Amino acid sequence: MLESHTNAIEQILLAQSKAAQNAGHPNLRGGPREWFIRDFLMNHLPSSLEIGQGEIIDENSQPEPAPDEYRNQVDIVVYRRDLPKIMYSQDNAAYLAEGVVATIESKSDLTECELTKACQASQSHKALSRTPPLYKFDDVQDRIRTYVVALNTRQPR
Repeated sequence: MLESHTNAIEQILLAQSKAAQNAGHPNLRGGPREWFIRDFLMNHLPSSLEIGQGEIIDENSQPEPAPDEYRNQVDIVVYRRDLPKIMYSQDNAAYLAEGVVATIESKSDLTECELTKACQASQSHKALSRTPPLYKFDDVQDRIRTYVVALNTRQPR
């Protein structure tokens, strides 16, 4: 059952990726990819978690940082629903480091440069201060988990 379900989901991902390739600008192709990952996670994670995008802050984060101190924008944040967040817009928020379970960076093609940027963002997220919450969500909450999802649908020539 699980293998059949996963195979069917893979076919949906491939079809959505193919439809996104019709976009006239490369930046418009990433949205459908991120949408699929968010949709998949929302349907497969427990209701105690939510999916969003934005940045991660801690008690030392300053408003309006200088350009050389900008925080990383995260494609997909897996966040504890029981903790507050700061909404910037309908689709973007600042998430408290204490409530971030995982981050996911979504790439069409994973180049060395993109992987380096994702690793640097991961290091900065893991270095954030995480004040212990009143109760633990699980037993392995001491660090933010980070993932990179890459999709390459090009056929070899």
